[in-house]
Amino acid sequence: MMLLCAIFKSRRESLFCTDTFGRLIFRGVMSLMRCQVLLLALRFDDSFSRKEREKEDPAAAISFIFNKLVSNSQELYTIGAHACIDEALIPLRQVPFSYLMSLTDTHNSYLLNSYIYMGKNSDGMTLSDEERKFTQPTQSVLCLVAPISGSNHNITVDNEFSSVERRKLPYTGTLKTNKREVLKQFLPDKTREVGSSMYGFTDDMTLLSHVPKKSKSCAVDTTNNKPEIISFYNSTKSGVDTMDLKCANYSPNRRTRRWPLAIFYHMISIICVNTDIIHTAVHGTSTLARFDFVKLLANSLIMKHMTRRLQIPNLPSEIRKIITDTFLGYGQDGGRKTEQTDRLDKRKTS
Repeated sequence: MMLLCAIFKSRRESLFCTDTFGRLIFRGVMSLMRCQVLLLALRFDDSFSRKEREKEDPAAAISFIFNKLVSNSQELYTIGAHACIDEALIPLRQVPFSYLMSLTDTHNSYLLNSYIYMGKNSDGMTLSDEERKFTQPTQSVLCLVAPISGSNHNITVDNEFSSVERRKLPYTGTLKTNKREVLKQFLPDKTREVGSSMYGFTDDMTLLSHVPKKSKSCAVDTTNNKPEIISFYNSTKSGVDTMDLKCANYSPNRRTRRWPLAIFYHMISIICVNTDIIHTAVHGTSTLARFDFVKLLANSLIMKHMTRRLQIPNLPSEIRKIITDTFLGYGQDGGRKTEQTDRLDKRKTS
């Protein structure tokens, strides 16, 4: 039902209305009262042990199922040669932890690894004592790249995550000018010529300062007259931003004051993105628009439930008609009635 909310963009709709503004499919799946009870009862952990677990994990109310999503994502798909690290926003004010730290495939935005940011000192929760001595940006990167460490994937980050500390992966990123490793000669200088580049080298690192236009501050890409490093960075930096955009396009977010439920809604969006990418990889090319894919995914999850619901003898005829009409539109059995429903229909006509 949350998937249907996403494709209908029904964040503020009254889904169970009986007038023309309602959605018949929701009434076919369950009643309004049943839906409200399920949402009120929906929990993602053991509430009796939560306070004890929150001492080490402030996100204990949702972390178990969130970590399960991450582990499934890593098990089912292998990303390409380039990955991107950035913050993925959770678009709800009630969430105390406003964003996820995420690693995605650069080219298709598949989310491979992520953790819920819980404030200062939370980036190194899964790291060793030795790794926690690094700066916070480095701790975040080390945590996220763990599934692909030593695999020669290239990681692209912005200046929020960049540092010059050693890692076991090729690494491309921008640096803030206040970093102590940036020499004075590499800082912005009005006297430098537009289009000029300055390079600094160590055994395993390259520092580039480029002046793209007035008052701002390797090989050159001949197509746009920029250094190749900058062209590569621009082409591989937007994986997480693209995932955020995909999640926002078909989001099941509903009004709620419960931040674990808000994160769960966002998880559904992530699952839709990842599942669509896996489906495309399995079939070679994408044969379905994302809207149609999510619709079929939602239908596959509610089909058996609505089939069972047709077996209820005292099911209102209006709801029975909604279900059979839904099957006629989407089902594989063409809305075929069961023997029990046939007997009930005969009884009503007689």
